[in-house]
Parts: sequence; C-alpha cells; structure tokens
Amino acid sequence: MIPVKDGMLEAQAHGYPHRNIEPEEIFLTSEDRSVLIGSGLERHLIGEGGSSLSDVGFDSSVLECLMPEVTLLLQDMQADQDGPLHSGQQGGEADQPPPTSPPPSRPKRVWITGVLAGLALLLGVIFWWQQANHEAGSRQAEIQAVTEAARKAAKEADGKARAAREVEKDIKTAADMSRKAEAEAARAKATQPLAVVSVNGKYGYIDRTGKMVIEAQFEHALNFRDGLARVKVDGKWGFIDKTGRMVIKPLFEDAADFAEGLARVKVNGKWGFIDKTGRMVIKPLFEDAVNFSDGLARVKVNGKWGFIDKTGRMVIKPLLEVAADFAEGLAAVKVNDRYGCIDKTGRVVIEARFEVAFWFSNGLARVKVDGKWGFIDKTGRMVSNPQFENADNFSEGLAYVKVNDKWGYIDKTGRMVSNPQFENADNFSEGLACVKVNGKYGYIDKTGRMVIEPQYAFGFNFSDGLATVKVNDRCGCIDKAGRMVIEPWYDFIGPFH
Repeated sequence: MIPVKDGMLEAQAHGYPHRNIEPEEIFLTSEDRSVLIGSGLERHLIGEGGSSLSDVGFDSSVLECLMPEVTLLLQDMQADQDGPLHSGQQGGEADQPPPTSPPPSRPKRVWITGVLAGLALLLGVIFWWQQANHEAGSRQAEIQAVTEAARKAAKEADGKARAAREVEKDIKTAADMSRKAEAEAARAKATQPLAVVSVNGKYGYIDRTGKMVIEAQFEHALNFRDGLARVKVDGKWGFIDKTGRMVIKPLFEDAADFAEGLARVKVNGKWGFIDKTGRMVIKPLFEDAVNFSDGLARVKVNGKWGFIDKTGRMVIKPLLEVAADFAEGLAAVKVNDRYGCIDKTGRVVIEARFEVAFWFSNGLARVKVDGKWGFIDKTGRMVSNPQFENADNFSEGLAYVKVNDKWGYIDKTGRMVSNPQFENADNFSEGLACVKVNGKYGYIDKTGRMVIEPQYAFGFNFSDGLATVKVNDRCGCIDKAGRMVIEPWYDFIGPFH
C-alpha cells in the first residue's frame, strides 16, 4: 500500500472512516494484488452518484500530501470527470451537449480503485490506531484512577488498622495495668504488717489503721512470722496467711511460729517440722524441739539435747544437758554444770566456765560470773566485766543492765550511756526503748532523752513504726510522736509483723 498518512488523516477529518469489511469490498490493483476497501469512501472518490473529487473536499493541500503517482492519477481522474463540463461553461457553449466519452478501461479503473482502497484501509487503520490510543489512554486513566483510589483506600485501611492496633494496644496496656494493679494490691495485702488482737476472748488481726482485716474468730492466735500465723481452732493448731485463708489445717496438738521456712509441730506427743505447705519434712520423733536458728534446730532425745539440720540429720549428737539456740555461728551449752560455747560441728570453742551464758547478739553474749553479769566476745574474752545485778542481750548496739535495782543502758564497750534510773526497761527497737518511771511507761532515745513521756500502764517495743500501749486496762497503738493512732479498746495487741 502507498503510505499516504497525511492524506488519509485529511480524508478522515472529512468524515470518511473505514467501515466493516464486506465481500464486495475486495478489489484488485493494477499489479493484480488484492486490497480491502470500504464501499463508502471509494464511491465518493470515483464520483459515483454524480460526485467529483472536489465534491468530497479534496483540494490541493490534500493532493500535495499524496505520492506523485497517486497525485497524477487523481488529477487525471478529475480531468476526465470535469473537463468537458467545465470547458463548455467557460466557452459559452452551455447549450451544446457534451460529447460522448468512451468508458474508461477496466485496468485503469481497477488500478485506481486499488489505490483508493489502500488509502481507505490506511485511513481506517490510522483511525483505529487513534481510537485504540484514545481507548488505551482512557483505560490508563481509569487504571490510574482505580490505582489511586485503591492506594487511597489502602492508606485509609492502613490508618484504620493502625488506629485499631493502637486501641488494642491501649486496651491491652489498660488490662495489663489493671492486672498489675490487682497483683500489686494482692501483694500489698499479702505483705502488709498485721498485729494479733484479742476481743472478748477471741483473736483476730488488724492493720496499721486499726481496721479488722481478719475477724476475731480464733481460740488463740500468735504473731505472723514468715508470712504465716499459727491459730487455734477446736483445740488444734493450724496456720493462716494474711488474707485469713487457712493454708495449713488445724491438725496439731501444739505448734510454734515459722522460722527459716519451717515450723515445729506436735503430733501424738512428739515433735517434728513442717514446711509452708503443711508437708511433714522432718518426722515427729523428738521429745522436744525448738525453732531453726542459724540453720540448725535444737531437739531433745532421751532427755539430752542435740542439733539437726533441715533434712532432719543429727549433726550434733544429743549429749547436752542444756543448750541455747545457735546465733552468729555459736551456741551456749552446759557441760559439767558450767556453760561454754560450741560451733556448728559441736566443738567447744569457748571453755565452759560460766555460771550461765546466753546466745550472741551484736557480737556479744551475756554471761554470769560470781552472781554478776558481764559480756564476752566470740573468743571468750570479757569485754564488759561482770558487775551488773542483771542484764539483757544487746540490741541496736545497746544493752540494758541493772545497777542498785535501777536499769540503765551501756554500749558495747561497757560505757554507761544512760544512767540506771528506770524501774523497768526493754531493748531498743527502731531507735526507741520503753522504760518505766514512777509506775508509768514512756519511751527514750539512745541518748537517754525521754521522747514520749511516761503515761501508760504498760508499753511494748516499736514494730513497723507503732508500739502497743495500755490505757485503763485496754490496748491501743501510738506512733513515734506519741500520737494515738489506734484507739485503746482491745484486750490485747501484739507487735506488727
């Protein structure tokens, strides 16, 4: 075919696109090549129905776009159609009939028709290409619009998903915080200091505000130790936690507080040891027993004392008449009517030469020589000569001693830091000590200064910032400023633990 793109575009612009293909639209060119042509355009181009090339709008600008041969053919064709008619009009002989022309030969007609068919087909192809490009552009625009919409929707969905995740995270955080708060509250409740109280012959437990947190329901009860307290129900002893739940059923004839994870209990007249689940870890085989201290416990077998470890193994044979608990690695024992000290192997490390000896505290132990009390160190050396009518163990660096029937306080060198002036006294605890003056109890600091005036019928040591005092035969609690924080209406209040 002849590539006459510009001419075909011009023809297309005049409204002659290629139409659907029909059988009669197939023609032969002058070279006997078959071509395809729409039946509308070529009829206009060859003048069927009385039209001429000028009628279809082909002017010189169109013809100049065509190839030379096509230009010549079209010009000849125009001359054949218009020559006689136009020449007669120009010569003034319009009344004369035009001469009869012989019909054009078939080869020329077929050749021209083929060229025109090629033009029409090329015009159709160009039109199709333009339409395809237009449709492709439209589809591309649609695709871009859909893609943009999908991107926007995805972005919105992602934003919503992030928001949902944030909400879920916030909910989870709130739930975690709630669980943490509940756990903290449960832990606080399980570890809060409680004091045993007696009300109308029954025992229960209060917190530091005086609120009854475990109702007074037990026949007897003792202080909490290691998180559990022993209580008596129907004549038997068991153990409760700080929520009041009975964690070890009351099955025992007698029991002591937990110490170092174990508690001694009495079953059928014999003593053994249980753990905090109530499991009997050391069978009840002993005539008597004392709590574990420094990893060992005193037990009595055939009237003699020995020491066992937490597996129940006898590490010091029961050969001792009297023994105190181990403390700071040593235990006071009685040998041949005199007291000395042994280590955890049972070896005597301080000769038995004292009338009485007690356990070590703050590195010193009180001993009695010739009816007077003094203090020794762990080598057995006398650091405070026996001179006191009575004495107690050191606590917080001071010990109370009795001189001329009055109590005062000494330091670890034996120096008197608070002169003997009190009718009664107790150990220092949390920086204060309870003393008796003129029949009333008050509290002094370590310099001997009276910080809470003597005004109470009785007083106990401070524990967890509070001390039990007795007023008009009733017990309440004061703080270190002497302010009554729990009103005195209980029969008894123990220390807070």
